[in-house]
Amino acid sequence: MSLPIGRSVDRARASGLLLTELVLESAFEGEHTDRLGYEKHDPAGAGSGDSRDGTWSKTGG
Repeated sequence: MSLPIGRSVDRARASGLLLTELVLESAFEGEHTDRLGYEKHDPAGAGSGDSRDGTWSKTGG
C-alpha cells in the first residue's frame, strides 16, 4: 500500500530537515572543537572558563 503523494512529500521534507539539522550541528561541533582546542567531554577544558557545558546559543555569535 503506497502513501498519498502529499504524505510522501511531507515525510521527505521532514527527513531533509532532520538531515540538515544533523549536518549543521556536526559542523558547529567541529568549529567549536577547533576554536577551543579540545574535543567534547575532554577534561582539558575543565575549569578554563571557556569549557563546554553542553549548551550553546542557537543564534551563533
